[in-house]
Amino acid sequence: MDEVVVFPEPKDLKRYDGVLTVTGGSRILFGPEESPVLRHAASEVRRALGNLEVRFGVPEGEAGPGDVWLGLGGCRELSGRGKAEGYVLDVRDRITVRAPEEAGLFYGAVTLAQLVRPGGTVPGLRIVDEPDFVRRGIFVENKWGMDLMSLENWKDVIDVLSRLKLNTLDIGVYGCWCVQYEGQVTEFLTVPLPNYPLLRTEKTIRYYSPSSGWKHLTYLPVLFEEDLLGDIVKYGRERNVLVYPHFNSLGHNTLIPRLYPEVSAKDEEGEPTGYGYCLSEPGTYKMVFSMYGHIIKSYLLPNGVRHFHIGMDEVYPVVGADPRDPKRRVDPWCRCDRCRGRSRDELFLDYVVKLCSYLVEQGIEHISMWHDQFARQGLLEALSERLEEAGLRDKVVLHWWHYGLAPPESIRPELGMRAWMTPMHGYFFWWVYGSYLRNIHDMLKLGASQGAEGAESYGAYDPAFHRELCCLAEYSWRNDAGDLEGFRRKYLRYMFGEASREAEEAMGHLEAVAEHGELHSFLRLLFPYPYTYVNPKKPYPRDYPGEPLRNLLSDVEGSEGKLRTIIGHARAAEEGFSSLKGRARFPEVVDGWEVEALRIRTFAEEFLFLLRAFREYGRAEGLGEELEGLLEAHDHLMAEVERVKKPYLLPQTLRELTTMRRGLARIRRKLLSAAEGEVLPAEEVFFDG
Repeated sequence: MDEVVVFPEPKDLKRYDGVLTVTGGSRILFGPEESPVLRHAASEVRRALGNLEVRFGVPEGEAGPGDVWLGLGGCRELSGRGKAEGYVLDVRDRITVRAPEEAGLFYGAVTLAQLVRPGGTVPGLRIVDEPDFVRRGIFVENKWGMDLMSLENWKDVIDVLSRLKLNTLDIGVYGCWCVQYEGQVTEFLTVPLPNYPLLRTEKTIRYYSPSSGWKHLTYLPVLFEEDLLGDIVKYGRERNVLVYPHFNSLGHNTLIPRLYPEVSAKDEEGEPTGYGYCLSEPGTYKMVFSMYGHIIKSYLLPNGVRHFHIGMDEVYPVVGADPRDPKRRVDPWCRCDRCRGRSRDELFLDYVVKLCSYLVEQGIEHISMWHDQFARQGLLEALSERLEEAGLRDKVVLHWWHYGLAPPESIRPELGMRAWMTPMHGYFFWWVYGSYLRNIHDMLKLGASQGAEGAESYGAYDPAFHRELCCLAEYSWRNDAGDLEGFRRKYLRYMFGEASREAEEAMGHLEAVAEHGELHSFLRLLFPYPYTYVNPKKPYPRDYPGEPLRNLLSDVEGSEGKLRTIIGHARAAEEGFSSLKGRARFPEVVDGWEVEALRIRTFAEEFLFLLRAFREYGRAEGLGEELEGLLEAHDHLMAEVERVKKPYLLPQTLRELTTMRRGLARIRRKLLSAAEGEVLPAEEVFFDG
């Protein structure tokens, strides 16, 4: 028998001899009456089997040979905590799918769609399946890219998630970081708040486009401007995907306190700091409750959603929060007379309990928070106790996040608090591709061993992250799925079929530079993004590509060796993916990997040249002309990014690539001037300021 490859791996699969061929005369029949979820289940089956007749409210006895019948009940084999989404699928002379609830019928239809072979054949088998984690999904951070996503883009994301049996989409609607571009604080609000009209996050992105020249894009987030959250929540619900908001607080919070200083944290003189809240100010609670209440009443409760994420991560002093003085370290903890009279621990816990109490009063039943600040302040035990005293502990979910290797030893199950695991599925689409398979695998295995009930990975959305999403689906649906190497091979068989061995070689080359480790850490520091952050010890804006070049010059031999290694792996990955695209299940995903390899190779070649040019400057001819060729190659990279990446990812990605292009062009001009007799010191040619 040929192999059956399904994502995520079913709990129990038994093969029968033979196959069933579904013909044009076959029908898709549902026992229950029509509903939005069942309509989409029918669409999934038709997507794989063709434009078959669909009927609802049909008893099983009316299904004939070759038909597909989906009905509720008859699933005694399902007994785990995920049985509400479980199903039993049987393929003999007809196809039957049984489930306790409509969600299970939908997932049975999703599995059936994956089983269909060319010619409409389906292997004879019986699957009994249900998830281990009740919540499985992703958090899309409110950063660049997602703020340009249209309703159709969000629908596409939900469709991808639902077909992997991922049932949760957490959307960032408010979060702030620090000064990064053109002296502006990076702030995002993606839901309109009518009671607070000052709260808007207009952005301007300037970048070069090989197809249309210099671009100047000024915009409000599409989600905000078109007020889309309710539509996205509704669309998700019809596909068994819970969509709910993440609205940060205390940390990652500059927009609100800067524009409404009456609620801002204060310094010792009582002046607003523009970062964090005054937790002794009644107006703070009035404002936060008003904003949260608007979101709940406008978007969540009308769609049956009772989840809300209130953030609470990384509440500590940072540089870059004050656009007037980016190097100043600003503290989010208020130091007014009232707040100074109480401990930060007490203020923090009181604030959390008040917010949770309000949310529960408004009908919210599941309140998510990040774990890290409570751990940082040694408050996990006190948090559990305070929530238990307030009757709230069973309403709160701690999200344990970790994005690197070596996950934490424990998620503290002895505290009696609900827990979800948060690895990373991919975030920095504008920076450099990284592989997070090990992070996902290890975090979900830890959660499964210590009683976690869900997994919600952190990041952005880019089709190039498809492999990570499949990994998340695999280990969140079935915690005992095989080892990571087995997953890697299975994924390539799923994606490339008989060409999986060739794909293994190409992916191995990409993994060599994309997996966490010394080479990837070295690679990450070649790109512009780390140098958008304020460093109090360096001039700001920072010198790029001068700063990474200076770092490489501290170990020329070692740097050149690493760059050549990176170039070799990236070129081999490019060539491999280019030859495989036509044989891939999802060619656009492979296109994404190919352009990521191209980006890695291009930057490595550019820095290899800069290292040599700095050392040969004044002694070698033709450096300016050679750099002309590298600029042409850089424009080719940018053109490929334009061709491959989703439109909403392009402005930020091209802005980052433009930073390097601008730096190379500046160095080229000085090299050409030197060739014409205007010889400048090497420091002035290769470094700016």
